[in-house]
Amino acid sequence: MLLIVVASAIVIPNYLRHMEAARLDTSARRLLSCFLYARSQAIIRNAPYRLNVEQDGQRYWVTCYDADQADQGQDPFRADTSTLGLPEELPEGVTFEQVLIGDESRQDAGSTAAQTNDDGSLFIEFRPDGTCDGAHILVKGSRDERLALRADALTGRAEIAQEAKQ
Repeated sequence: MLLIVVASAIVIPNYLRHMEAARLDTSARRLLSCFLYARSQAIIRNAPYRLNVEQDGQRYWVTCYDADQADQGQDPFRADTSTLGLPEELPEGVTFEQVLIGDESRQDAGSTAAQTNDDGSLFIEFRPDGTCDGAHILVKGSRDERLALRADALTGRAEIAQEAKQ
């Protein structure tokens, strides 16, 4: 019986740490998938796409340019209804710690503010030529571990990198 208690005391905390790290990793990879989806759709459909990030609400989603809506004087971007484009919330214990888009992502001294939607959410725009607004999105886990999604504005390529604990 004592052996079971001692083993549990060792195994359970390690298991919980592993589950929290897996939750953070999965969240970052899902965000990267949406990023790659929006970029590829912009190229394939020859129309701008956006990855929208609501930092306060801890969610993100994809919108696409709709010329008909633009011609009617409405918001030219509509919700993308594909599985990858639907709104997704970060799981409990995972948050957007920092969202830098456009010039902010390069952290230059003279950087400009990121683009925002009417609802205050930020967006990364993907263009048909494969470029995008640069981005640096820091996702934080419950134990202060961090993963960063970094996007290059010129190539539109993105990657996930581990960030040092602060």
